[in-house]
Amino acid sequence: MPVPDNGSPKGGKLVILSAPSGGGKTTIAGELLRLDPTLHRSISVTTRKQRPGEIDGRDYFFISKQEFDRRLADGQLLEHTQIHGNHYGTPADYILQQLESGQKVLLVIESLGMRQIKKRPELTNYLTAIFLLPVTMQELWDRLAARPRTDALENQRRIQNAYGEIAFYNEYDYIIVNRTIAESTALAYKIATDDALGLQACRPNDLMVRTHVADLLDQVVV
Repeated sequence: MPVPDNGSPKGGKLVILSAPSGGGKTTIAGELLRLDPTLHRSISVTTRKQRPGEIDGRDYFFISKQEFDRRLADGQLLEHTQIHGNHYGTPADYILQQLESGQKVLLVIESLGMRQIKKRPELTNYLTAIFLLPVTMQELWDRLAARPRTDALENQRRIQNAYGEIAFYNEYDYIIVNRTIAESTALAYKIATDDALGLQACRPNDLMVRTHVADLLDQVVV
């Protein structure tokens, strides 16, 4: 399906929101959707187990590995990745249909998925990518440990993956240090609504951002 030229009245916008596991992307996404009714969330498919409180078709489409492989082979996924032994993917039709009709779409995905989407030339002009950073790696670990029905080995895998994800921060358009839900939501809202002219401090080349990232990557979780 063709995507309209971004300069046309029908040009849409694709906002990507990423963070390490436990970094708060689901919470911030929920706040953005509440504040901006013109923003539509893309729902990913996943092979991971449904968590308590999650609703199929609202949080994710929970499918089998066999069904995931079928959709991937049929070219139905815009991007796909494997995280913590589970498979995730973004249905292509929904994204392209929304952009064609001039809508804004919020896509909550991992860094690997974002990098795949950035390689798709038909989406380049519509893409704004936001990455949430934790204040400290210990805080990220504490959030993971507080989740129900998780174990130390799984959390250790997630925290190790977090270091790798943070290392690619400079591939995003904006970086937000997730100090509070209110502050992070306000910044993300400005970016999503094209009101980010004064947010140079959220750019990946900002000295404070680069310093914070370097500090995070040096931290050891105990």
